[in-house]
Amino acid sequence: MGIWKKIAESIKDAGDDWEEVQDLLDEGDIVNALVLVNEKLKEKPQSVGFLFAKGLVLEEFEYYRDALECYDMVLSIRPDHEDATINKISILIDQLDEFQAGLDALELLPEDLKNENAFQSVKADALLGLKKFKECEVICEEILKDDRRDVDNLQCYADSCHGREDFEKSLELTNKILEIIPMDVETQNNKADLLNHLGKSEESLKISESMISRNSMDDQAWANKGESLIDMSEYEKAVNSLQTAVQIDSRFAEAWFYLAKAYAHVNNEDDALDSLVVSTSLDYGHNQLEDSSFDNIKNHSRFQKLVSKQKDQVN
Repeated sequence: MGIWKKIAESIKDAGDDWEEVQDLLDEGDIVNALVLVNEKLKEKPQSVGFLFAKGLVLEEFEYYRDALECYDMVLSIRPDHEDATINKISILIDQLDEFQAGLDALELLPEDLKNENAFQSVKADALLGLKKFKECEVICEEILKDDRRDVDNLQCYADSCHGREDFEKSLELTNKILEIIPMDVETQNNKADLLNHLGKSEESLKISESMISRNSMDDQAWANKGESLIDMSEYEKAVNSLQTAVQIDSRFAEAWFYLAKAYAHVNNEDDALDSLVVSTSLDYGHNQLEDSSFDNIKNHSRFQKLVSKQKDQVN
């Protein structure tokens, strides 16, 4: 059901005067629909239909916190409103990364509904976010018994294996995804990353170069290429590749970290330390400062400050 019809149905089911709103939605006029819904709520602040409709419209604007507030208001009036619960779960897990809150909301669904594969898949995503990898994988395996070609579930399973550093299993699952969608860019880049983790740098490099030939702005492919080149001791080339990655996406934390490694290998201390500062400020690399790539800069005062900061965070 499209959003306009869903909104109209929610209002109609609540017995509200919904014709004006539906006319605007039929025209795709989401802005004035929101204005009108707000006006209706001034008249009927406890209207479940209009509160739910407002939540849906706010989601279209990507105002997820505000939408969540609307769904919570709906549930405070009608705790059994399944659509509001489902939308709340989706926002918490998919948009706000509030995984435990999403799991808690999921438990409020009727038993038969929450055991459906669609909701079990959502649960697996939340468990992955909480790094409860084994629990996540148990659910993924159960879903795959019903549908071996469920790409989203295969990806969740692969990500979980990656999270616990079972790169062989993650690669096996990634290859299954590529059998279904062979030209998918993200999956090809994931494969290149996994091959790097498994020490298969040359094979990874071929994939990365193929991805770059298709799209020169593919920051993940440039980063994967740089990582491969580091493993192959091609440090100057690695610097160039990783510089390109962070030029495309200046908040690509992992690329900054590998750029720091590449700079350290060519004895460019200042740029190595600058890159490390950026990667750690983006919350990546704090726990990898003992990497042997940094042996020649580990006595530098700036590096020691980063190490001290990491120890303080652990404590």
